[in-house]
Amino acid sequence: MIPGTAPSARHSTAPIPERASFAPPPPRPLSRGKKLCFAAATALLAYAAVEAAATTLWLRTVPQVYWIYEGSGPGVTFDAATGYRTYGGPSRVAKFSRGSGPRKAEVEYVGAVGGNSSGFADGDEFGPARTRPDALRLAVFGDSFTGGDLPRRWPDRAEDADPALDLLNLSQSGFGIGNWHRTLLRVVRGEGYEIDGAVFAVWDNDLARRFYVCDHGEGSVQRGGRVESWDPADYPATRADADRWMATWHGFVVDRERFDAAVAGAWTPRRPFRLFVAGELLDRALGRKKESSRVGAMPHGTLARDLADPSQGRGRLVREVAGALRELRAPAFVVKIPTLEELIEKRTAPPADDARAFAAALGAPFVDGALAFDGLDEAEIRSHWYERDLHWNQKGSDRFAEWFAPVLRDAFRGKEGTR
Repeated sequence: MIPGTAPSARHSTAPIPERASFAPPPPRPLSRGKKLCFAAATALLAYAAVEAAATTLWLRTVPQVYWIYEGSGPGVTFDAATGYRTYGGPSRVAKFSRGSGPRKAEVEYVGAVGGNSSGFADGDEFGPARTRPDALRLAVFGDSFTGGDLPRRWPDRAEDADPALDLLNLSQSGFGIGNWHRTLLRVVRGEGYEIDGAVFAVWDNDLARRFYVCDHGEGSVQRGGRVESWDPADYPATRADADRWMATWHGFVVDRERFDAAVAGAWTPRRPFRLFVAGELLDRALGRKKESSRVGAMPHGTLARDLADPSQGRGRLVREVAGALRELRAPAFVVKIPTLEELIEKRTAPPADDARAFAAALGAPFVDGALAFDGLDEAEIRSHWYERDLHWNQKGSDRFAEWFAPVLRDAFRGKEGTR
């Protein structure tokens, strides 16, 4: 090469070409059908996870309140004329409850439940016709203090105290003015019962209670609740109609050995299997109650106001009760069942009390049942009630019966066997 000359072109380095970039083609958009399938699969997996967790937790949680029945259990059946009736028994029953947290449930009481062949909580059989011509035959309307879970309820004990009394116990747990009205009109008047009078044993909020329906169904599937109307035209006519007003509650039917084990704390029932989330959604779709309506949802001392309009609501029910008793020529008597708090605090029924207003509307004598426990100190009063439950025990019921039997005889003196 001659100095100072440029290199030959054939010896020059060729430029390195730039590397070509190959971008992937854009993905094909999913079809609408695939998007829906993907969304459905995701939702299903999420639901399955939530359902599994919720159902497992629900099944392992002891119910807040539950009942255990020995043997075949009571035959509690919806009835359009009364709300429900109880057949068979008596069968032992234990009520359990627990406070907040996961601690084990404790026994509130051990009692008995059952009914006669008419479906009422009476130790004797009865029907429309009187069987004891010279006895004072009275229809008794009350709630769980009168027709509840005791081996011997106060109307039966009052008959023991005075054999001249023939008390037809038409009471059931949960009953109040709604059920009393219906039973009086449909059963006592409708079926032509021969009675010399009617006794209304009114506790705390009985006169605020709408029509109560209940049915035990199969096994532990038990439902109950209140119709949210004072109009009898809205009351259910069939079990299927009643279902919308009822909420599931927990009752378990077991044999004698398991019943004893439960009371001793050695066995706790498991909830029946149910998909929790799916069940909740189904209940909402069907409009089913999630819990029974509160029995004391109305304030005290308001019945007199409602009685001012006897064309609707409670006023109408009380007016029709009074009218039916006049047709039957059956005078009424009202007794107030005291609460434990009233006895401890030495409170008697105030002038504005609904029970007094009810008695006045019926033109009936009134007596405060707190008098049955006069002279007892606080410890003695508490011994007549369950320790954990709000009801009186057998001792309390018996004491009331022995006090009330002569009160009834005096109130209806000369009325027995007059029909």
